Amino acid sequence: MARETDYCGIASGSEIDKVDTALEIKRLYPDMGIIIMTGYGQEHPLVRQTINEQLGKLLSKPFNFDELFQAISDHVSASRKSTPN
Repeated sequence: MARETDYCGIASGSEIDKVDTALEIKRLYPDMGIIIMTGYGQEHPLVRQTINEQLGKLLSKPFNFDELFQAISDHVSASRKSTPN
């Protein structure tokens, strides 16, 4: 179970690696929040796979700091709601 103190940052050079990595993280840590950053448009097959399999929040480049901060805040809030006190 992911706790509010469990965070992981992974950098990947290709969309295939990003999707494969996200799939493996979801398999091992189903409660872990994932944010995927991509330069591809919404119609790219790997971007569609990310959305269809609900692998995590998708940020399309270019994005600004506020969008990234909001995505992180959303994951932290969701984690706190699902973590028993």
